[in-house]
Amino acid sequence: MEGGLGAGKTTFVQFIAGNLEIGNDQYVSSPSFSLLHEYSGTLQVFHMDLYRLTDEDDVEAAGLLDYLEHHGLCLIEWPERLGTEKPDNYLLIEINIPDSEHRTLTLTACGPSWKKRHSKLVSIVDQMNQQVA
Repeated sequence: MEGGLGAGKTTFVQFIAGNLEIGNDQYVSSPSFSLLHEYSGTLQVFHMDLYRLTDEDDVEAAGLLDYLEHHGLCLIEWPERLGTEKPDNYLLIEINIPDSEHRTLTLTACGPSWKKRHSKLVSIVDQMNQQVA
């Protein structure tokens, strides 16, 4: 997920967690200082915040690259810090703030796996918009 400070990346992760039946006993918060939080629901979720890291060498030294290989959903804030270690297949979620009351999401399917799922994903986002409206 890309977006400036305060764009709503962690709030978006909270929304996803709720839809994956991650219980209230697993409060979803920003992993800015711990770098990684793990949650269990209908799917294992690995939430990374790479803001405090400089580049792919820092990510590797922190042992975070291993999580890209785990089964589950890996949600990464500040993914540009992955550099050349970015996976071949991923969904880029850009969160922008056009004004104080709105957020816009731009979803870009990268790699063949995500390109196959794109239309279903658009449908899910449309449902999200209806829930929020």
